[in-house]
Amino acid sequence: MMRTPKKTIRSYLSGLAGLVLGAMIVGGQTPTPQLVPVETEYDFYAGRTFRGTMERPEDLLGYEPGDSYADYGEFLRLLETYTGQSDRAKLLLTGDTNERRPMHVVAISSPRNLARLEEIKATNRRLADGRLQLSDRERDRLIASQPIIVWLAYNIHGDESAGLEAAMRVMYHLLDSEDETVARWLDEAVILLNPCQNPDGTQRFVTWARTHGIGRAETFAWEKENPWNVKGRLNHYYFDLNRDMISLSQRESQNSAAAFQEWMPQVSVDHHGEVKEYFFPPAALPINPNLPGDRGRSWMETFGRGTAAAFDAQSWMYYVRDEFDLFYPGYWDSWPALQGATGMTFETTAGGKEGTHLRREDGTVTTLR
Repeated sequence: MMRTPKKTIRSYLSGLAGLVLGAMIVGGQTPTPQLVPVETEYDFYAGRTFRGTMERPEDLLGYEPGDSYADYGEFLRLLETYTGQSDRAKLLLTGDTNERRPMHVVAISSPRNLARLEEIKATNRRLADGRLQLSDRERDRLIASQPIIVWLAYNIHGDESAGLEAAMRVMYHLLDSEDETVARWLDEAVILLNPCQNPDGTQRFVTWARTHGIGRAETFAWEKENPWNVKGRLNHYYFDLNRDMISLSQRESQNSAAAFQEWMPQVSVDHHGEVKEYFFPPAALPINPNLPGDRGRSWMETFGRGTAAAFDAQSWMYYVRDEFDLFYPGYWDSWPALQGATGMTFETTAGGKEGTHLRREDGTVTTLR
């Protein structure tokens, strides 16, 4: 076989490059300039009004959520402070873990709704009980008197560390906001915030991350390791709690499931990480065939498009479908959906195995904050 001389190949490639460049110039095009990444910090408080009666999370923790990781004991102090100060919150103990860490759900709503919280819960359970034969008139009357019940859960995987940090910010904004929009939310909804579904795994990961983390952005940095004996994703018995909703074999699963079924929420969101871009519904196929078809897809689409509009307004990247399905009944999105809620998974980027800082392929740095 004849071999083409190297000089001939170089001449050919050089000519081809010149031809392509010439075609671009003739066509009125110019080569794409190299873009310089612009890194700006998002301001969580800009454009919002607050009552100013409560300390911000960073004032209680000594750092801004996302700049470091909350120790579970520090978080509990913040939780007790906020629920003790606010007329919009009620702290509900759901149980404890194998390592004797308390687990809570925070009921957040308007003072008027909180004053009749037991009535709201009892009425909602009555509506959810398919054994009761309610007339159309009675059912509509009860629905009209009820706020919607929304379940927001975080950190079922203890090393998906954005969860607890985000939960603290969400809590502060709902409790101290003076915005009319937030006030309307609280009039129309009871929000059940489950801020940490896996306290033992979370604490194990936070201890590791605080010991070794210095904020290196390289993907190979030691602080981004999560050794098998740490494995904060899992609970005390090294069990994945997001696979446990069929057998309910773990203490944390039993605590959260009992609280969920006490309230029977209409909306349920399970917050996870870390993926390359933010993920939210619609979910990927397959969908569990026991779920309502058209109605379930309609609500999934409604929440997905609403979230997408909010992300588009900030020019934030995201994707939907693709990889997170709604099939296996043991997940904390499909199990609530099988209880009658619109069950959803949200996945964020950064934190956990990606550390507080991660340099991406385009040169930008994604931060846990």
